[in-house]
Amino acid sequence: MLFYQQLIRISPTLATLTGHAAAVGEAKGPEVGLAAFAGIDPDAVSGYQPYWAVRAHLLQRLARTPEAKNAYDRTIGLTEDPESSCSKDGPNFSPGPVEINPSYPSFL
Repeated sequence: MLFYQQLIRISPTLATLTGHAAAVGEAKGPEVGLAAFAGIDPDAVSGYQPYWAVRAHLLQRLARTPEAKNAYDRTIGLTEDPESSCSKDGPNFSPGPVEINPSYPSFL
């Protein structure tokens, strides 16, 4: 998380703020991750898909299902790559937890 703190100091972009919230959410819990979004202007993120993806994930971890579903829907709607996009009614949609390959490197 120190990496993101320094990066935000140097370059406070939506990308670095979103990455920081994701890292904090994984390391300290989803409540803290969502709190990291508190200072972001809602208008600035209205069309920023990574923000909505991280927000959806953190809300899902808190079992705030209606809010998570809305954020996931927003994420899907903002996805520009048709290969990675899916509709909530499509065969690839899974609102539940995603299994992570245990060999995936953890940087936290």
